Amino acid sequence: MTMFIRMAQAGKRIVLGGLLVAFGTTSTLHAEQAFKIYGKPYTVEDLAKENQGQFFDIETKKYELISNLARDRYLDEYFVKLAEKDKVSVEKAKNDFIQSKTKVSDGEVKESMEKFKDYPQLKDRSDADKKKMILDYLQKTKAQEVFEGIIAEGIAKKTLEVNYPEPKEPVYKVAVVDTDPVKYGPNAKDTKPLGCTGNACAITIIEYSEFQCPFCERVQPAAKRIMKEYQGKIRWIVRDFPLGFHDRARPAA
Repeated sequence: MTMFIRMAQAGKRIVLGGLLVAFGTTSTLHAEQAFKIYGKPYTVEDLAKENQGQFFDIETKKYELISNLARDRYLDEYFVKLAEKDKVSVEKAKNDFIQSKTKVSDGEVKESMEKFKDYPQLKDRSDADKKKMILDYLQKTKAQEVFEGIIAEGIAKKTLEVNYPEPKEPVYKVAVVDTDPVKYGPNAKDTKPLGCTGNACAITIIEYSEFQCPFCERVQPAAKRIMKEYQGKIRWIVRDFPLGFHDRARPAA
């Protein structure tokens, strides 16, 4: 079972588990009508409230698409302005700028060849081919860093502004009951409050796991580190969630 951990502010809860990832509200949703059933209207906002996770995914994709389009358009405009300034073509302005910023030294090539010498794609190639591939890789990496730098500068100077609202993740309220097994520290015996108790703990992690899940077992070292680091501020609740394809999970639960 894939497990997720997200930190919460004081009094908030974290859900740990593969099924319940309890987050997601969409960005600003209009009250436009989506459809009618037997004359009863349903708005997009109504549907979003009932299907927050799915709408959050959609809004996130929209936001990422718009942000990426903004970045691409900004880079295009950046090199258009550079070309106008230097009185050359856009293609030449872009190529000259990138070449001046992506020079690779022999030392960098040598260091990278040593670093990637056992890489499968390089292992059986000639030294000349290896050098060319490494050089191309380093130049592309530096070019990407150049583009990221241009974008960062644009954001800092506000010559690039993404106005479309970034979607906010909603938090679903998960009830904690008295019968839930709780740990307050990294050890199995730490079942009594250590510095905080109940809802007074700043962090609550709810783990949905099962006894036959290999990933649930692998996460235990990380869980212990978290419990040790935040001891006195955290409580950890474990709930059984046996998966149908594990034949011994349900009996063990």
